[in-house]
Amino acid sequence: MDGASAAGSAPALDSSSAALHVDRCIAAYVEQARRRIPGFVASHFSLAQTWRLQRATVFKDLLLGPLNALWAIPYLTLARVCRGLDVVGIAAAARVLRAIPPGIKTGYQRSVEELIARDLLAWGATGDVHGLPEGLVTVVAYWLMQLVYSFGLKKIAYVDVGIIALGFVLRVLAGSFAVRVQPSFYIIACTALLALFLGFGKRRHELAGANAAKQRAALEQYSPRVLSMAMMVTAILAVATYLAWTLDPATQALFHSKWLWATTIHPLFGVVRFLQLVASRPKSESPTQEILRDVPFMMNLMLYAAEVLVIVYQLRPG
Repeated sequence: MDGASAAGSAPALDSSSAALHVDRCIAAYVEQARRRIPGFVASHFSLAQTWRLQRATVFKDLLLGPLNALWAIPYLTLARVCRGLDVVGIAAAARVLRAIPPGIKTGYQRSVEELIARDLLAWGATGDVHGLPEGLVTVVAYWLMQLVYSFGLKKIAYVDVGIIALGFVLRVLAGSFAVRVQPSFYIIACTALLALFLGFGKRRHELAGANAAKQRAALEQYSPRVLSMAMMVTAILAVATYLAWTLDPATQALFHSKWLWATTIHPLFGVVRFLQLVASRPKSESPTQEILRDVPFMMNLMLYAAEVLVIVYQLRPG
């Protein structure tokens, strides 16, 4: 019997038989995945394994919480509007809603998605499971933050400085997402602490001037003593965070040097000099502007840059 006659004698597969075969394959696949669940949970979701998954992104995930909360209100409002438009026959509204992300996935969510796809569902390469344009959401969150700041939060003491500091952190996150680099805890912490330090210093300087309340509404609620304490605390924490970064084994491995800690004297000098300018030049326009014209501060900045170059590139005379 040749191939043609063999093929001609094979029974035809009708649509109902094909559907039954597909259903059986799906049921078998689901049963196999179900049997893998206990081992999957035991392997990946013990306390130690959960911390291993979360550890790399724990600080970023903590920062994403407020951002997602901030984004939730406008997103839910937009979702209700789009669904209402869809009910009255405007189908494009549903497509618009599907194109807008409901938030930023945390690093832990991504890790769990990849584990489920690879180990539980046995999909192999997971492809792009990230799925959310983090940079876009960060920019939108920054815009919303500026909006709520302008319409009320700028009149609340200490909260106004906190919002400004959050704005700098969002800029760092947006830049990191744009170049696809994971932002480290140290750069986020240093950015937030230095922004708070400079913001409190500026409020302390404004409070010492004449007609402070007329200059800024929130100044009536500020206390010079509390501002001075806040500046000291944020200054100490900022320098300590920088020192911790220089001593981190990952930093030392990246720059092939264990001597970066020696550069800590320059950030320390910088914050002390800023404190001096706030206290000694109350009539200046702004301490953040004054420091850019301050010769000792600028000399310290240049020495810092030169020292970092020598340590990182291991420059030697001759």
